[in-house]
Amino acid sequence: MDSTASRANDTPATPPNRAVDTVLVLGRETPPKTAVITCLGVGRDVVLSPEAAPDHASVVVLAGGDDPLEGIVNDVPDPGRLVAMLTGRRPRHVVLVDSAFVYGAHPSNPVPMGDGALLRPNAGLLGMQRQAELERRLRGVAADRGMNLTVLRCAPVVGRWPGGTAPFGVESWIGLRGGNGPCQFLHEGDLALAVRHVLESRLTGTFDVAPDGWITSEEIDAITGRRRPLVRLPSDAYVRWSVRRHAGRSREAAEAGAALLRCPVVVANTSLRRSGWQAERTNAMALRVACDADRQAQRDRARRRRRVTRPVLVLVLGAFGAAAAGYSRTQRRRLAGI
Repeated sequence: MDSTASRANDTPATPPNRAVDTVLVLGRETPPKTAVITCLGVGRDVVLSPEAAPDHASVVVLAGGDDPLEGIVNDVPDPGRLVAMLTGRRPRHVVLVDSAFVYGAHPSNPVPMGDGALLRPNAGLLGMQRQAELERRLRGVAADRGMNLTVLRCAPVVGRWPGGTAPFGVESWIGLRGGNGPCQFLHEGDLALAVRHVLESRLTGTFDVAPDGWITSEEIDAITGRRRPLVRLPSDAYVRWSVRRHAGRSREAAEAGAALLRCPVVVANTSLRRSGWQAERTNAMALRVACDADRQAQRDRARRRRRVTRPVLVLVLGAFGAAAAGYSRTQRRRLAGI
């Protein structure tokens, strides 16, 4: 990746006798990453490649916290390579942003869970397992080298981009019996504010990041307009159907997906809120923003389909009309010759 520097256009002048911090932001290109870069760009330099970061810079690692599905395994940095890079750079502060789903979706989960809960990612969620391994490796390095480490375990991150409500807003005529656990949604702007808060406050430790409270399945239905399944299957039958529906999906991944729908993964933001951070948007507000983006994407897809199919329809109708006119002329000539 090319070395890039990013600073907001409205960056205020740096106060006298205050050095400008440099923050290295790592992670795939996603809307939450853009939000974090924009938020951090006020009052500090933001660079996007290790070559552009000086020693003792702060590092923010976005490790797939915006998607709880098994497909994010490729979005989580390789633990060995990341640890080697950080060791060589001697960062002043490392902030790891991953998902609260590292706790795992289990029937015994309390509502809400605290940031001292055990890491028990589901076997089918490979991305969550990799996040948990990344946490363990970074904690070991931080303990050995005295590195300041902050772990932010986030509720599912959503924003003005389509697809962020999966798997909670997916419409299907087949559902899971008992699949109506409470959920949380964290707006990308509140995630960015949490990252900036822990950097400015030099907070270390583990913090759960979510709005206050949670949202029920009935509230999700009311906001999204999601239709209720016509058929609700028991867990084993739902898993078999899910494997058949998604080509290449393993049974473990299907079981983990069913667990996400059935078991609560709801976290308390108590520790981070006590330090001075507070979400500006509720779960319902964040979900509405995500739903608006999904609906706009659906309208755009429908508009593109009409744009493609309209010329084809005109050609078909034109060809049909020409054929009908030709047939009519042939019939008239035939009748005139009788």
